[in-house]
Amino acid sequence: MTDDRFYFRQLLAGRDFTSSERGIEAPRGWAHVLSTKFDPAQITDKLGASYELMSNMYKPFACGLVVHATIDACIQLRNEHRLQPADISAVELAVCPIVMELTAIKEPKTGLEGKFSMEYNAAAALIDGKLVMQSFTDAMVQRAEIRAMMPKVERFAIPSPDGKTYSGITGFNEVEIVTTRGTFKRKEERVPGSPAWPMTPSDRAEKFLDCAGLVLGTAGARKLLELTERCGELKNVAELARARELLAAAGAGRHRGDRVLPVGGCAARGRLRDQVPGRWLVSTRARPAAFHPDEHLGTRP
Repeated sequence: MTDDRFYFRQLLAGRDFTSSERGIEAPRGWAHVLSTKFDPAQITDKLGASYELMSNMYKPFACGLVVHATIDACIQLRNEHRLQPADISAVELAVCPIVMELTAIKEPKTGLEGKFSMEYNAAAALIDGKLVMQSFTDAMVQRAEIRAMMPKVERFAIPSPDGKTYSGITGFNEVEIVTTRGTFKRKEERVPGSPAWPMTPSDRAEKFLDCAGLVLGTAGARKLLELTERCGELKNVAELARARELLAAAGAGRHRGDRVLPVGGCAARGRLRDQVPGRWLVSTRARPAAFHPDEHLGTRP
């Protein structure tokens, strides 16, 4: 559930809107919509003893997990042999069959399409030596050097012995790069970010700063990271939430030149916006700057 929807539902609840008390398990409830084999016992089985959150993985790259092994292999070969784009004449990728389906966009035009393109991910890894959030923007995908590299990339499916064992985090990938200095190969049997090869604390910190920095700025992202790392020392976790809003508002206002509304209730912020002329940043979440939750409920603060 996104922050926006959660907040909107809280507003509805505050105005005595109700819903079914069997929204999960009812015949047409949430669980039956998502599964044909809903087993309510799974909800309480090992409750308090087993935590699925502990099995979560952190992805190092902002694209599908099925291409992570190939990306890392390309980066390793590039760095190890100091490969330059002009040196490369061909790139051959041997991947698990599902990759052929999930990354079928051979000539992406947008950042979003780039996420589902093995050709783009391999080209970007070889040219840039890393993939960050900004790697998946339209401008980055449309670079001339990327367009020149992608046609050199070919991929082939590795046959699975039993048709089942290969997936995004099982099986292996191979990368072969033909250059003016010879042919270089790498076989990757683990996937970065998987349980077999988890991200290190420093890897996760770097990924957090890359993501949060887009909204908070570098300094704000570092401050929030420091606060998060000592979350266990806080008397109230609300301190973390308040810091996040303040930093995000300051970061967004600085980047856009907006006037930042102080933290407080939605109605209070709305009144201040109406009283003081100028362009105001009402919210740090993914909604238009003029979004006003109370207006969506038919009332004005």
